[in-house]
Amino acid sequence: MSLSGMQGGRAVSQSLSVGNDSGGTLSWTASSNASWLGIEPASGTAPSTVQVTAEPRRLPVGSYTGAITISAAGATNTPQKLTVSLTVNATPPKIQLTPTSMSFSAVRGGSAILQSLSVINGGGGTLSWTASSNASWLSIQPASGTAPTSPQVTASPNNLQVGSYNGQITISASGATNTPQKLAVSLTVSASGTASTTLTGTHWVKPSDFPALKIIGYDYAVTDVNVNYPSTWTQMLDAAHNVGIKLILGLYPAPYTLNANGTWSISSAGVNFLHLLASRSSDVMGVFVYNEPYYVNPFTHATNKCGAVSASQLRALRTTIQAVWPGAKIYYDIGEPSQWAPGGKFWSAYSCIGNKYADQTGVADFVGTWCYPFNSTEGYAKDRCLNVMSTESNFITTSMFPAVPVGLDQSFRCNSCGHDAWPTLEQIKDWNCSTRRIGLGAISWYVWRQTAYDDYLSNHPQDWPLTIAAACN
Repeated sequence: MSLSGMQGGRAVSQSLSVGNDSGGTLSWTASSNASWLGIEPASGTAPSTVQVTAEPRRLPVGSYTGAITISAAGATNTPQKLTVSLTVNATPPKIQLTPTSMSFSAVRGGSAILQSLSVINGGGGTLSWTASSNASWLSIQPASGTAPTSPQVTASPNNLQVGSYNGQITISASGATNTPQKLAVSLTVSASGTASTTLTGTHWVKPSDFPALKIIGYDYAVTDVNVNYPSTWTQMLDAAHNVGIKLILGLYPAPYTLNANGTWSISSAGVNFLHLLASRSSDVMGVFVYNEPYYVNPFTHATNKCGAVSASQLRALRTTIQAVWPGAKIYYDIGEPSQWAPGGKFWSAYSCIGNKYADQTGVADFVGTWCYPFNSTEGYAKDRCLNVMSTESNFITTSMFPAVPVGLDQSFRCNSCGHDAWPTLEQIKDWNCSTRRIGLGAISWYVWRQTAYDDYLSNHPQDWPLTIAAACN
């Protein structure tokens, strides 16, 4: 009997007939001389049909020989031996793409936008791939490689008219069982100079700042209140309500505990807080749960490049919060969620991340992402930061349903600079209007150093109207 199978693959089998060519009753038993070779059933009365099974899963590629011995007391020719040969073939490669589709949004004449594609070998052997595009505005670099790799897919709106475009990246690999694989790519090009209806808010302001922000044209504020002082919860909500600003509001320290069995608990203060927000839902845009939950352990505040809290754990926390307040919208400042997913720079750099962030659906309702367009090292890093914001906005929209991307447009990062080192008014306006064209659901203005932020807000109000949509019209 000859059998063949794939390395690491499923067992293979073939039927064997055991008969009695003479008189009387033939009761037989069977045994194997190889660990990879078996027979089922291993005993019976002729005539019988049994299955001889070979298990190639743990065997190296190669050829193997074993024997099944059939014995029957009283038979004239007992025992009989069946020689079984097994050929174990190398498992062929298999193309695995993450994500399986991409969506881009850009402004006419704007900069090219990039997203990372993960090309993985889901089979065996070596997967050497090549890529091609069917659209002039769509490219991939590098256009060939050996998995695992993370090529960059680029959409270039520069020469395109306003409208929607569809393209395709084809990944081929000789010998792969599923070659070729196709990545569907869509691009929406909007008119230059047109501002979106993106909401504008800000991070970490005080209730006394709300009237000024409302006059400027802000819609919401992201802030927190102390878990130990419930009276401040109502004061914060009242201050926002009185001027017509909604809050993304959180408790600090956070009242959520991850249990050893993977479930979440909410403290009594946390439950009371959620009930209060539910009763004031017209004043609340979302619940700020954690800052950087992927990177910073929310309980110890230690950074963890392997990922502090997994996407599945955050899904469970969202469900736990919504069990208390069904209408709760969950907000996280994550930063660059696409880079934690397969193919991203964090995922590629730290194998310990594994599949923690391969599926980020249902993690949150709002996800904050950021870049520092004005910093003391680069100056005005417009193109780099627009690429980051575009990439993350597209990822959140396509891979973190139902989340809405919120751009934390940090105006400046300089721990020792005064206001004289701030960006010019023209740069602030240019950045504000540029970010409003990349598909963000909301913009939250923020400055790295709190003292500089307070100075900026209190002493330089002429700058702030340039951060709202009206400045782009």
